[in-house]
Amino acid sequence: MSTVIIKKLVSLQEVQVCDSLFREYMHWLIQELYAAHAIIITPDQEERLHTDFREEWPSLIGERGGIYLATLDEIPLGVCTLKPISETEVELKRFYVKPGNRGRGIGRQLIELVLTETINMGYQIVRLETFAFMETALKMYKLHGFEQVNAFEGYEGASHGTGGYRDWE
Repeated sequence: MSTVIIKKLVSLQEVQVCDSLFREYMHWLIQELYAAHAIIITPDQEERLHTDFREEWPSLIGERGGIYLATLDEIPLGVCTLKPISETEVELKRFYVKPGNRGRGIGRQLIELVLTETINMGYQIVRLETFAFMETALKMYKLHGFEQVNAFEGYEGASHGTGGYRDWE
């Protein structure tokens, strides 16, 4: 039986394999936002969101950040990133498992590894943004100690006008 392998990516070249997962995540999110809140994000806005995120990649693969890729038989199934905010604070971003692979423990493995990494890096606060319609993700976040908090500085939803985020610390 194959085992899920989670690897911290260390170069921009390695991160390229995640580009399709990041795009898939954004497309899925946009569909869900429309279904749940009738929020329309145009293709141009979607591309701007993706371009903005790609510009963050160098800071994510640095010593204090991380891009983690989950694969099975070398096929990318999930991804999670850590964006340094300060010496004590980091943001968990673009946490995504392909829909056909959810419910198999991949998300749990990713979050447990990433949270261990944040401790090893010396972070005291881990923040993330999510939506209320992401019920399964919300349950997992709560199980791992996240609590709802107010929007924080650098809150991505505010800069792109998407709103509706719930924030956890």
